[in-house]
Amino acid sequence: MKINMKSLGLFFALMLIVGVLGAQIQQKPQVTAIFPKNFCQNYNSAKESTFKIDFQISGMTDQDVQKFIVQASKNDGVINFSLGSLQDGLRIAKVEFAPQVDFDFIRTLLQENGVRFVNDEDIIISIYDWKSYTNEQCKSITQLNQQIINIETKINFTMQDPTQKSMAEGNGWFVQASDFLIKAKDAKKNYLETIK
Repeated sequence: MKINMKSLGLFFALMLIVGVLGAQIQQKPQVTAIFPKNFCQNYNSAKESTFKIDFQISGMTDQDVQKFIVQASKNDGVINFSLGSLQDGLRIAKVEFAPQVDFDFIRTLLQENGVRFVNDEDIIISIYDWKSYTNEQCKSITQLNQQIINIETKINFTMQDPTQKSMAEGNGWFVQASDFLIKAKDAKKNYLETIK
């Protein structure tokens, strides 16, 4: 069997390129900002003074963190900025913004500092496709979140009281509550899909 040296060389070159690219992809996870529920209230409400936002960031290296801190500190719209140490793959970002800051400012700040994805209201989206919610949409999202919180709170309260828990198990209340919780989460998910 005769092996073509040219083909063999091309094969090894391609394998080397695939290996190098694979190693680079594994080493550089996509940076994602994870915002708390009702985040839209932060940028939709009228502000006369500075406002603070706490959120989580995943996939950011120590070098990226230092760059982000320096860049954010140079920005007039940022009053105070800190990024905590890595814990369970996440860093806590604490930002105090000037009153004039809006959604577009926040998105641009994140984009310029390597954030590629955003988790907003449990939906992961490319930062380039991330859009602000209107005041009405934000109110609806807040109401849907409150419904979910109310159901979860009632379930947790019932689970903590042995008498209540026993009665709830006996009459099928937990099954009903679970159904209500699923419906509430589905309603929120469906609403968010309609306003994309």
